[in-house]
Amino acid sequence: MNSKMLPKDFEERTLALVTTLFEDHTDKAGEPYLFHLMRVRDSFQEPYLRCLALLHDVLEDTSWTVRELTEFGCSDTMLATLQLLTKDPFVSYDEYISHIIESHDNSALKVKLADMMDNMKEERLCLLEEDVRLRLRGKYQKQYDRLKKAEKERNLC
Repeated sequence: MNSKMLPKDFEERTLALVTTLFEDHTDKAGEPYLFHLMRVRDSFQEPYLRCLALLHDVLEDTSWTVRELTEFGCSDTMLATLQLLTKDPFVSYDEYISHIIESHDNSALKVKLADMMDNMKEERLCLLEEDVRLRLRGKYQKQYDRLKKAEKERNLC
């Protein structure tokens, strides 16, 4: 079976899972974090990418592990991408983005771009304090530009 083929109900089960896992999580503006995951998901048509988008913060922001995601039904390919999308707290953001680019994992690149596009939306940033807004704009724009360059070089856009 193709590693990007998913069981028919996988996206539905994935949404139910992240709804539970992120039930009490909010973003920097105090909005339910699940809304962010759903907006990133809605950037894609392909079920595999939609599921990756929903799951992209699970390892970083919940107590769930690779083992639990394996038992949930994630393929080895999906797990590798999710691990790549998980920022190690001991690695700089610049290095983290470099790992995604250098991996040549196109799914990780696409999901990270969609994640950053949502994080950089002005309607979200305007809800934050000015100093936080300016810091995040600077942090995300430079790395977003690097990812877009990689996307263009790979003819993914």
